[in-house]
Amino acid sequence: MGRIRNALILLALVPACAWADPSCLGLCTTDCVKPLAVADRWDDFSVPGARNWSGNGVWDQEKFTDTNGNHIHDPGEPFQDGSSAWTKNGAGPLNGQYDEEYYDPLNTGYIAQKDLGLQLVLKAGNPAGSTVAHQFYATDLPIPGDNSATGAGRFTWNLANCNPSMVSIGDVLSTENGDMKGPIAQGLRDIINEDPDARWSPQAQRVIGSNGQESPRILIVPGFDPRLPLQSGKPAIAITKWFALFIEGATANGTMNSRLVWLRKAGETLCATGGDFVTDCPSPKRLSAQDAAPSIRASWGALKASYR
Repeated sequence: MGRIRNALILLALVPACAWADPSCLGLCTTDCVKPLAVADRWDDFSVPGARNWSGNGVWDQEKFTDTNGNHIHDPGEPFQDGSSAWTKNGAGPLNGQYDEEYYDPLNTGYIAQKDLGLQLVLKAGNPAGSTVAHQFYATDLPIPGDNSATGAGRFTWNLANCNPSMVSIGDVLSTENGDMKGPIAQGLRDIINEDPDARWSPQAQRVIGSNGQESPRILIVPGFDPRLPLQSGKPAIAITKWFALFIEGATANGTMNSRLVWLRKAGETLCATGGDFVTDCPSPKRLSAQDAAPSIRASWGALKASYR
């Protein structure tokens, strides 16, 4: 009885999502994805003894030889002890082992269970070099049946509309060249004007207003692995989870004031992604054994990333 009581106490201490429903599962595949990508959170203070790494807002690692081309240091790959791949005047500790800041989608990353309602002030970033915290990057999402729109035109359309392409966790997306600050600023202001009365309620732990969870100001955006470098020339990002962002405000330079919210949406494949800000609540008939542990289906971007 003591162990059962202790277990119940621990369960009571675990925060639950607003409107939590045991039948709701995270989405692996969804449509209406917006062309903005946000780096998942890492521990920026996780390497003791490093010079100028702690709290600098940059994903830091020592230089290494990427023998298998996955951009992630794997055991046995040569490295330069005491070097710094990204931070100028920085250095990892001279300790004879490879060092990088700690990232894990569950342990350090944003997850709905503890980060619901968290306010994020995100700046439009220019993909070049290491991942920078609290930035987002413009991505290139093809428009089905339309090859005429390119660059800023295609980005603007995707920000304003629902792209019907199905995109999955594990897909790789190209980023746009440059930071797209102008189209981002105008597009976000237009989205806010579509539902000016929507707001986040800390009491209800959800977006309220005439449209509620149907507000166009709730955007589905991919979160990506911060370990992968964002080099210039349309670099690729690997989607690790989905974020639902409620847009509270936007500035002329593309800075986005947002909150992490929970969004209920119909999708094609269900799984626990480590984020679960975007969920589906299927009927019992749909919850087959295949649905309970689905494999990620192929989609237009299904060049899968390699993870340890």
